[in-house]
Amino acid sequence: MKNFLFGFILGLIITTFFSVIFQKFNSKIISPISNNRSTTKTLPLEKYQIKNLQKISLKPQKIKIVKNLKDDLKFSSYLYYSDIDTKSLGYKKNYRVSGLINIPKQKGKYPVIVMLRGFVPIENYTSGTGSRHAGGTLAQNGFITIAPDFLGYGDSEYPPVDVFEARFLTSVTAISTIKSVANINSTLEEYDINGIIADFNNIGIWAHSNGGQIALTVLEIEKKIYPTVLWAPVTKPFPYNILYYTDEYEDEGMLLRKKLAEFEKDYDARLFSTTKYLSEISSPIQLHQGTADDAVPRQWSDEFYSLMKSQKKEIEYFVYQGEDHNIARGSFSTVINRSIMFFKKYLLDNSN
Repeated sequence: MKNFLFGFILGLIITTFFSVIFQKFNSKIISPISNNRSTTKTLPLEKYQIKNLQKISLKPQKIKIVKNLKDDLKFSSYLYYSDIDTKSLGYKKNYRVSGLINIPKQKGKYPVIVMLRGFVPIENYTSGTGSRHAGGTLAQNGFITIAPDFLGYGDSEYPPVDVFEARFLTSVTAISTIKSVANINSTLEEYDINGIIADFNNIGIWAHSNGGQIALTVLEIEKKIYPTVLWAPVTKPFPYNILYYTDEYEDEGMLLRKKLAEFEKDYDARLFSTTKYLSEISSPIQLHQGTADDAVPRQWSDEFYSLMKSQKKEIEYFVYQGEDHNIARGSFSTVINRSIMFFKKYLLDNSN
């Protein structure tokens, strides 16, 4: 009996010993893989971090003129289609975007201004809304202008359903449009618009409201010189620059805040924010702001101007007493004329 008990206990000890050894050995082989599977998470929006977008080179896409929308004395307006080079971001396809392009009628070589509008309710939108007046005036004064509608607007394809992915794609759309300016001349030839040459070495940016945030993102990603005019731009950091407007939402921003909380579990929002990378900007900037703007507080532009000056950036700033967000209280002529002179200084005088 003693021998049996001794053998049983010894066997139990040996079995337990080897069981522990096996578990430790097994865990060394299996656990790292198992842990990786459980802790590694796909972060599809990581590619939209500004530093990551700086590493991606979008390819120029064909610009197709679809139809004539307007014939002015000095310029014509056309609806165009073009692709956004989303394949370079890992998408299976490129997204189509529509927009408005203004072409001067007098033969010559013209710099190109990319027009980036602010927010417009989709139910009121037609191609060119938000930049039509400024774009037409620039075209009358010696510039080709091109204004992408952005995904979901005009005849553009719908954006991805993720609210932040759709937002980040606006900057990609703007960059893709700038890259595609190189193909405007072949488009003009194809459409039998003769004697007009787009000077794709001289490109500027005009931006209003949220278009200003897009423009700044573009300047930081591209790190090239695109002389830029900003009208009442959104310059606050992400995501504050979207939370600020949630009081206008029907649900007072409840859904957006929920989505944002989910977003910030996985991502550092600062890596998507223009305010973190202002030092990357090398383009000259002209800034316009009304004191009665109820969408973009004057304080935002004051602070942005001071911040840019502190970083030795080339920027000039004009303030208009009593002017609103859309420059619709009598200052439009002054603002657009200053914008024209700015573009002439940096683009038209350099055009050969």
